[in-house]
Amino acid sequence: MRLISHFLGLFLLSLGFFACSNSATEQSNEEQVIEENLTFANMELVNRYDKYVSLADFEGKKVLLNFWATWCRPCIAEMPSLERAKNILEQENYIFLSVSDESMEKINGFEEKNDWKFNYFKLQQRVTDFNIVSLPTTIVFDENGNEIWRHTGIEEWDSEDILNKLRQL
Repeated sequence: MRLISHFLGLFLLSLGFFACSNSATEQSNEEQVIEENLTFANMELVNRYDKYVSLADFEGKKVLLNFWATWCRPCIAEMPSLERAKNILEQENYIFLSVSDESMEKINGFEEKNDWKFNYFKLQQRVTDFNIVSLPTTIVFDENGNEIWRHTGIEEWDSEDILNKLRQL
């Protein structure tokens, strides 16, 4: 009986060893996947006409990327000031993109019910893949596609302070 108990103990110990090593390998692979997804160059955006767009398509312009959702009240509350800022800064080499990971059907329905004129896109990945943990989150990229500013939360985008900040980036 002791011999069986001894072998059973060794067997369980070896299973625990392999489980720990396997777990460490899986964690390492998971971290690599997350790191790859954080590259905005790999972001897959689709417009209402099923046309794929990437940030590289806007090279030479500053890009203000606003992550939002149809269910997000703060996102919707900031849209009027965001649209006014868009109308001002588009004349100053900016492009504004409104990005959601919701279905294109929801995004199109929202666009049809509202008068705001944005470049709406569906993010093919999850917003969390890009280290977005709260909505709204707005990221500004320079003319070369480098992230230069990130703002989480609601903002008065057409205030003089914010407009001046965006101009100085």
